[in-house]
Amino acid sequence: MRLAKLGPKNPNFKNRFFIKNGIYHAKVKCPDCGILHDVSHKNYYAQAKGKRGLSFRCRKCGQLRAAKTRRNPNLKRIVNGYINFYRPENEMANKRGHVPEHRLIMSQKINRPLSSKEHVHHKDGNKLNNSINNLEIMSKHKHLSLHIKKRIEKGEIKLTHWGIQALSSTHKIIQ
Repeated sequence: MRLAKLGPKNPNFKNRFFIKNGIYHAKVKCPDCGILHDVSHKNYYAQAKGKRGLSFRCRKCGQLRAAKTRRNPNLKRIVNGYINFYRPENEMANKRGHVPEHRLIMSQKINRPLSSKEHVHHKDGNKLNNSINNLEIMSKHKHLSLHIKKRIEKGEIKLTHWGIQALSSTHKIIQ
């Protein structure tokens, strides 16, 4: 379907749109509840052209739909490279109710929740590889020192008697 470009000069434009707060709007029907609500003419044509992420849902139905997907316990989300699940009832959940998958797997293996002082290390360095033989529990201090040693071996950082020497943008040692 080809859309005729509608603007204020087109005779059909005034039949379909009205001005609200200085912006042209159209009345559309919500596909979920059937209530008529206002949509700006830009969103109206973007949706009609099939742009992703836009719909004619009213604000209430859109928020309900978003809340259902956000609270789905089987929904995986990747945050900072780690796979997270929505599990607000879990002791290890953050304030939004998400738990990293690698911490869930390790707590199931040892049959207790992990404390905040216990870190889970990915042996191969791949944050998405959460197989049990790739995970290891260690203290925060041991985990940090392990990563610093790896970066020293790669030549990304250098230890001096003042501490760790600063990195350049290419992660080479600054001389």
